Amino acid sequence: LALSLSLSLCPSSHTLHVNLSGCKMALALLTSCEVDTAEQLLHEIVDSLVAKPQPRLTEFGKTWTIADWRSLVAVYKKVFTDASASSAEDVTDVLTEAGVAGDYVAVAGRVFVARRDELRAALLKQTAAIGGAQLIDFDWRQKVAVSSDSLATLQEPLLQVSLKVGGTDGEVQDVLFELSRSELQDLIAKLEAANKAVRELKA
Repeated sequence: LALSLSLSLCPSSHTLHVNLSGCKMALALLTSCEVDTAEQLLHEIVDSLVAKPQPRLTEFGKTWTIADWRSLVAVYKKVFTDASASSAEDVTDVLTEAGVAGDYVAVAGRVFVARRDELRAALLKQTAAIGGAQLIDFDWRQKVAVSSDSLATLQEPLLQVSLKVGGTDGEVQDVLFELSRSELQDLIAKLEAANKAVRELKA
């Protein structure tokens, strides 16, 4: 029995639409200020993603409450971060779908295009700095769970995975975990998404 985890990727559209489907109100908060002010704010939000100071509510008067401000900054950080591996159309599409006025959609698209390369470079650097652990070796075997706490007979196939992970200090750690069929499919999907993001950031 051989296991193949293919990381060849099929294009996945509307990623931002799925991730941000519950954030329409937060996206629309941008229209509470003038368009020029919105552009300034969006640049400052990108600044915060490339290791520069966070935007401050006090610089923008009393346009938003503290709670609205936090929601606004967080949702546009996510928009720009998620779109960094794709195109400006992802930014403008999700804002349009959320009902954001056209002038503000255009501004967000311009800011993203102007800062995309800088944003990609910063996010790639942050990703590389997450940790120095490396996969040294792995092994796996299939087994069958014959029972559980709730069922006397189960007969569920499980994949048992053993990883050897080396740290920057030279220490090797054994990591053992088990996956059901659905968990394995979920893991493969996440690995494919991660691989796609890294490839597009390097492009």
